[in-house]
Amino acid sequence: MLTDGRDLLVEACGNYLNVSRSGQGEIRAILQVYLERIEHDAEGVPARLYPFSRKDLIHDPRSIVIDPLVEFGRPCLAATGIPTVEVADRYKAGESIESLAEDYGRAQGEIEEAIRYELPVAA
Repeated sequence: MLTDGRDLLVEACGNYLNVSRSGQGEIRAILQVYLERIEHDAEGVPARLYPFSRKDLIHDPRSIVIDPLVEFGRPCLAATGIPTVEVADRYKAGESIESLAEDYGRAQGEIEEAIRYELPVAA
């Protein structure tokens, strides 16, 4: 399994070993939380990533998706194709969450997640 492009992890004896770093052990529970955010296709190939938008990793909703077949892999609101950057740009320009939710026909919580993903400090 490749991580962020710098490390190669191998599962051995129920643990993950970082073979790029002399077999350094990785914390399985933390890695598992991240791995569960990857959706695979019917052949087992990673197809979609649901990135985190909050600091609470366990209860982070899957409102945002990165799918190479939707919007060229740009982060979008899940199942909509609405790019999160467009929502955040409109919010930064002064539009309210309520008006964005109405314009896009989405729940306010989804709009808030898009803003939180793109503007984590401000949200």
